[in-house]
Amino acid sequence: MKPGGALRAGDWKLIVWYEGLLLGQGPAYELYHLGRDPGEQADLATAEPDTLAALVAAFEGWQARVGAKMPLQRE
Repeated sequence: MKPGGALRAGDWKLIVWYEGLLLGQGPAYELYHLGRDPGEQADLATAEPDTLAALVAAFEGWQARVGAKMPLQRE
């Protein structure tokens, strides 16, 4: 399983994948509107940049508040 995290805000769901972060490329994001797409078939990350940015900021704020540990690259 790939390392990642998720945030739910109303009908919106953000998924953050850390594999790219571990490779020095940064995290990858998926964004879904569960009210319209309960099966998570249509990734809206590029179509909804403002929503994506707001949810990423909320997710990162939560990580900072709880002191969440990030995965580290193996050496």
